Amino acid sequence: GSTKTGWRLAIPMSKDKVLINRLGIHNVCLPITESKDPSKFNTNHCGWLSRHKWGLTQAYAFRHLGNQLGEMNGIPQEIRARSFGHSVTVNDSRYKKRRNLATELGILTRHQRQPLPLDMAKQTLLNHGINPESPEMKAGLRLIYQLDD
Repeated sequence: GSTKTGWRLAIPMSKDKVLINRLGIHNVCLPITESKDPSKFNTNHCGWLSRHKWGLTQAYAFRHLGNQLGEMNGIPQEIRARSFGHSVTVNDSRYKKRRNLATELGILTRHQRQPLPLDMAKQTLLNHGINPESPEMKAGLRLIYQLDD
């Protein structure tokens, strides 16, 4: 199949399984339109969302949320723009319009202190008398650093 704008590869903007399950976006069911007029896609999509009582009527709500999650998770704008199928300029102009003060503060304060590289984190734990090889810490480090089992 094809998307509205053609084939595109995309990466997840968040690996937070709790959030993905809460939003129910792990099993996507895209609407199918029979319209021959591409300009009616947004109207048809909004109508579909409304008829199916999904609790939202903005067709691009999840795209805007995804872009903000990507930024909050430190994904560079070039990668986010490519995943959404447009240029950095379009990404900047389209998605910044939806921002609010709370989102801006969250993004800015989240990146005040960058996380430590894994080896430094383990050394810091050792320096504080915590064994990074204990089962609990190994599990915690796997989650935080998104390591394979």
